[in-house]
Amino acid sequence: MTYFFKRELPYNIMLQYSHEYPMTLHRNGMPRSIPTVIQLTSERLNLWCQVAYQLSHELCHVLTNYEKQKAHIANQWLVEALCETASICVLEAMDVDWRDTSVKPSFQMYARQESIRKYIEGEMRKYRVEDLPAYFRQWQTNMRKDPYVRDGQAQACNRLAGRIIPYFMKDPSLWIECQIINEWDLSNCESVEEYLQAWHQSLRDSQQQTRLPGIISDLLGLDT
Repeated sequence: MTYFFKRELPYNIMLQYSHEYPMTLHRNGMPRSIPTVIQLTSERLNLWCQVAYQLSHELCHVLTNYEKQKAHIANQWLVEALCETASICVLEAMDVDWRDTSVKPSFQMYARQESIRKYIEGEMRKYRVEDLPAYFRQWQTNMRKDPYVRDGQAQACNRLAGRIIPYFMKDPSLWIECQIINEWDLSNCESVEEYLQAWHQSLRDSQQQTRLPGIISDLLGLDT
């Protein structure tokens, strides 16, 4: 994930096993010398796809300044969609890299057996939606209350992930625009339109490209 974001992690990371669900624990003002705890549900670290999928999602939260959003969850569903996107992008990179003859033979075999590809395709099947703007209008109230609300077998926010993944696969530099997420005043961003506008303005103020907020706005059918 640091390769995509072009920035280092702000803290060291400590991995823990959880039998419940993956999550990144809030630091609550702890000194920088204390690692951030990320909990994964993989009992064995050689469950490569599951570990990569979960860890990438949680590292994306760290790199998008998750601590600053904990009191403002109305638009957290949008960040959840981006972190889901990160998981798939990392798995796609693994699928390419692990086929290289320079990696360990066991990794090559894992990739050449299409294990990573099958995992990706299994997740992507959950993201399909015919009309994303209509779906968003139907689910936005529920997602604002609960960013993890599920629609059948997947979180509702992941329908957006399914549509933005191709943009990141085509242009990984879009991740750089995510570095600044949640760095603005979130108290003035109740609606998703306000959130995207604040993101766009923050990118402009820092003299960065401003593509991604507009892409997401268009995919959701918003008038921003």
